[in-house]
Amino acid sequence: MEIIVFRKWWFWLVIILILIFLIVIFYPKSLPESMCPCWDGIRNECLPQSACV
Repeated sequence: MEIIVFRKWWFWLVIILILIFLIVIFYPKSLPESMCPCWDGIRNECLPQSACV
């Protein structure tokens, strides 16, 4: 019984690590465009709302 629980524990640990890995890769790219008032795609930086044309 302990072996099955141990295997499930490893299974969930691997899934969590994969999810964290995917979030680290994709989250920073989608965050600025959705949260930033004015995202400069050329320079890849966040600009204040007043700088937006």
